[in-house]
Amino acid sequence: MKKFFSVFLCGGILFSCSNEEKMSKLDVDARNVTKDAMIEEDAYQLYEDLQSSLVKTRSLNASYPDNYGGSYLDSNGEFVVLIVEGQETKNLNFVPKGAVTKPCKYSYNELLNVLDVLTEYKLSDNREIYNNFLVFYIDDKQNRIIVELTDFSENAKQAFRENVSNSETIIFVEASVKYELPVIPFGNSNSEEIEYKPSCAIETRAANYPFLAGAPFGNISIGYRAKKDGKIGLVTCGHSNALGKTFTVNGQTIGKITAWMYKGTVDASFIEITNSDYEGSNQLYKYPGSTASGEISPDIKEYGVGFTVNKIGQTTQRTWGEIYTTTARIKDKAIEFYPMTGTRYNSAGGDSGGIVYSYVSSTDTRYTVGIHKGSMLDASGNKCSFYVKANDIKNALNVTRY
Repeated sequence: MKKFFSVFLCGGILFSCSNEEKMSKLDVDARNVTKDAMIEEDAYQLYEDLQSSLVKTRSLNASYPDNYGGSYLDSNGEFVVLIVEGQETKNLNFVPKGAVTKPCKYSYNELLNVLDVLTEYKLSDNREIYNNFLVFYIDDKQNRIIVELTDFSENAKQAFRENVSNSETIIFVEASVKYELPVIPFGNSNSEEIEYKPSCAIETRAANYPFLAGAPFGNISIGYRAKKDGKIGLVTCGHSNALGKTFTVNGQTIGKITAWMYKGTVDASFIEITNSDYEGSNQLYKYPGSTASGEISPDIKEYGVGFTVNKIGQTTQRTWGEIYTTTARIKDKAIEFYPMTGTRYNSAGGDSGGIVYSYVSSTDTRYTVGIHKGSMLDASGNKCSFYVKANDIKNALNVTRY
């Protein structure tokens, strides 16, 4: 017997990405991708080694090493660690063996300091110039701060330099449109009748009606299954405060939202499943016409600039793309998100909440990375998408994967 849901929630959030050059290396219009994009395993091991070294360094000092300028995976598959010019012979114990070192102009500490100045301005000022920039982030490959301006005139740039920051680390790029951060809540009632349409390839599960990762869920998508305080449930997006909202099937309650956050690094909800006929599944949702399938590991991974992640959502289905920043700051009026991870995978309204994951071919393992948040077209019609990291959701909502 099929169960039916109807959920009202914003299916996409608008951000911007207007640097045309960044999109040239990957075909992000991957709507019909039937195979997972693989993670670069050797490079990822170097990335993890670097992060471990930096954690040890920062445990003694809040800042990064003075000569560290950032890191990224380049187009040749080499893991690059940037070292500040003139400090190449200084202590390099944090650089993992096998990584390629390249010179850069600015230390990562300098870039973070400028990012903090811009963030503080956005949090404390509301002058007209405030509304001219919404997205700003570190571009690790360029070793610079990217600031996107809606008004790209010389007068606007000069006003920014005089009132916000005149740092030489900043590169201005033109934003394609004026930004919006819509918040469309669930329906006005305290309960929603929802439609459940099982996947065309559901395997036998303990529950009669499993919710699959990436499956349609009303007008959004399912992220992944999780537990909170021993209770099973689902993680999806949290574009509005619907704490306590219940969901029913044919008048019978099947679950309710017991945790929610929509600020800082997190845009997520936890839906506790209260009906034993239903349970989340680690099986990926298989859309009609797709030959791809597989299960998601409950283990959580994080990735840096240049690495590739996959996304599944109901509108663009399975797509993949390269991470271009892990430090995006987004601020508009009372809404603030930072830092966010920006990627090049294709997405659209309805994909919100869908699972983001990585694929390691040597072990045929798909790791949990996060959930899709939103996207925006740049001036050339290319997509720039953002996702919420699973570790941030874990910490903010106090949920665990299983």
